[in-house]
Amino acid sequence: MKTHIFVMSEQQPADHTHIEERAGVPNTSMDTPGENNQGGMNRRRTLLARIPAVVWSGIMAFFLATSLGAIWTVLITINTVTSPAIPWAVAVMALLLWVMWQYMGGRWWPRSTSQARRRYMRARRLPGQVFAWAVVAGLLSIMALVGYWIVLLQLIKIPTRAAPSFSGYPLLTAILALMMASLVSSLAEEVSFRGYFLGVLEQKVSGPVAIVIAALLISPGHSLTQGFLWPIMLWYFF
Repeated sequence: MKTHIFVMSEQQPADHTHIEERAGVPNTSMDTPGENNQGGMNRRRTLLARIPAVVWSGIMAFFLATSLGAIWTVLITINTVTSPAIPWAVAVMALLLWVMWQYMGGRWWPRSTSQARRRYMRARRLPGQVFAWAVVAGLLSIMALVGYWIVLLQLIKIPTRAAPSFSGYPLLTAILALMMASLVSSLAEEVSFRGYFLGVLEQKVSGPVAIVIAALLISPGHSLTQGFLWPIMLWYFF
């Protein structure tokens, strides 16, 4: 009778981590509740760390936009009271806008912030076709907003504000004053909100969220002159 002796080779413990990785299954056996809680706390801390930069940039954008409008209001008021025949306020405001545009675009001291100012302003030349489509989109959006405003006036009673009368001023002064008023509001809003503020927001949150936050901050700025009524704020929000 033959006795067969089988020699069993010593087996190593199965490496489950290695097997799971080769099978393409993520290894989650090492994740503990404490580590999950720590990850959630880190995400909350990251979110809270973004808030000061967003709030500070929003305050600065609001201050820049409103201060330029206030300066123009003071200049044109003094101009029309003292010497309405000579529109000197337009020339002074044009100089101030040029200085603002140059400085926000990265010119002058301090040089250490020059590149950051240029980047946040985001005033870059666009290709002709892109610019043309942007103008078309802007005109179509204005038409849509005007239609929305007409419908809103029919549905909701909104107190009307009397438009300023320029009949007592020289025609040249009135035309230049209206043109400068449109430039002041447009340039101040674009540089402060859609340039600096939106640039900071897009580094902290997603693009759609950044646009909504900027619009929420712009609406009260318009309401300073148009009235704090929810239909007006809603119109400027869109």
